[in-house]
Amino acid sequence: MTPEVGKNEQIPIVKYAYWNEYGIGVPERPFMRSAFDVGLPLISKKAIEVGRAIAVPRVLTSTAVKAKLTSLGVFMEKMIIGRIGTAIEWAEPLAPYTVRKKGHPRPLVETGALVSAIASKVVPAASIDRSKQ
Repeated sequence: MTPEVGKNEQIPIVKYAYWNEYGIGVPERPFMRSAFDVGLPLISKKAIEVGRAIAVPRVLTSTAVKAKLTSLGVFMEKMIIGRIGTAIEWAEPLAPYTVRKKGHPRPLVETGALVSAIASKVVPAASIDRSKQ
């Protein structure tokens, strides 16, 4: 998630996502965790495919490795976005007041900012600050 602000809101989208994922002040609607849980067989298959593509060749450029890992990230982005799109089927329904305010009953959908913020990025392991983990 990127810390962008939704169109009609003053709340950074990363906070909105966190609150919905873990149910902080709103019913829990775990779109990221459930995308992983529901998609685990497909994610595992894709991860194995990417791992083999990286490990098997004798000579593989860093650009090729990054491209393979990026494909895994994009795959996960699609899984998460798909889960948001089907939230009306699995998430706790919106309160009647919220439905009236938004004009529709779809959880996790208001301005499109959440879906637009779903992104992955491949970074070198050496660039990760592990002191903040």
